[in-house]
Amino acid sequence: MFMFCGSSTVRQFQRDFPGRFSYNVFSGASIKGLPRLGSTVGHGEVIRHLARAPQRKKLFLMLGNADTDFGYYHGLAGGGTDDAAAFAAERVGIYGQFLTALLEEDDGAGLIETIGVLGLQPSPLLDAHFIDVVVGHTRACRDSLRAAGDRVDLGHAARIARVVDFNDRLAAGLPRHPKLRFFRIDHAMLDDAGSLIGRFFPSHPHEHHAVKNETFREWRQVLAPEIACYRKR
Repeated sequence: MFMFCGSSTVRQFQRDFPGRFSYNVFSGASIKGLPRLGSTVGHGEVIRHLARAPQRKKLFLMLGNADTDFGYYHGLAGGGTDDAAAFAAERVGIYGQFLTALLEEDDGAGLIETIGVLGLQPSPLLDAHFIDVVVGHTRACRDSLRAAGDRVDLGHAARIARVVDFNDRLAAGLPRHPKLRFFRIDHAMLDDAGSLIGRFFPSHPHEHHAVKNETFREWRQVLAPEIACYRKR
């Protein structure tokens, strides 16, 4: 079985491929919320339950965009840390503890063949719409978020750079385990200048997901060694 769990970005994988696939989408789910018992989303508890389902599986987890695209900037508006590196390090630590727990709980059962951690995708939100979308999703104070821009660069290029750095920290900081893999497509989404390539921009300017057909095209190539039906014929 191929089991995908994560925030709304997981929806791009819902395709008509042969085989046993499971898609579990938790809109707004963050890395921060993984260890919270009884959290509003409750995704950590559910993922741990799904991992124990009595079928051998490759588990793919896709979390983090809610943290980098919304959580960090909501925190800026509310007086949280300006230090994106410290923010990322904390989230990577939480993720690592959760993954370690999953692997320990599976020890002896052997129900998890591998866990694939899927890296974050750069957001297509341009500067003209960024604050409106963040305020709409997080109820952050608009004036406070604008004022935070005097301390922290809120431009699209800087936001993309934070996502790439977050992925770098995930790649370096996740637990080392023979069943654990890390995959990413962020570099494939960017041109030589570090800007988002045109085909990933959605038609609606307030859409914070890159074009799903285009991102899935990249993921299909990256994950083909793990999922045989993703391989081009």
